[in-house]
Amino acid sequence: MTIEANAASLCTANVNKTYQKIDGFGGINHVEWYGDLTDSDRAIAFGNGNDQLGCTILRVYVNPDKNQWYKVLPTAQYAAKRGAIIFASPWEPPASLAENGSAYGGKLHLPKRNYGAYAQHLNE
Repeated sequence: MTIEANAASLCTANVNKTYQKIDGFGGINHVEWYGDLTDSDRAIAFGNGNDQLGCTILRVYVNPDKNQWYKVLPTAQYAAKRGAIIFASPWEPPASLAENGSAYGGKLHLPKRNYGAYAQHLNE
């Protein structure tokens, strides 16, 4: 099967008009999935030299177990020293606050009665 695509032969960019503001470029460091970045990986991710990505935004996963939070610190601190924007994303509440008492494979609903406790958990 042959697929044809028609493309314009000329592209004009107007650098004097803002269509969309882009604050940076980045990715997630999810240590629970694949481990933390090595020093070499961090240099590639946040460096601006040849064969480096120049990331300026880092997203980190907020593990429901606060005893695991230390795992994201080395890369987050590395990125922060280079001026990166860092934000954290919680995906589920701790098991003790979830509706079914389990953080995995179950109903991860956070009952309204636990909103304050979850806010405190995240603030910690």
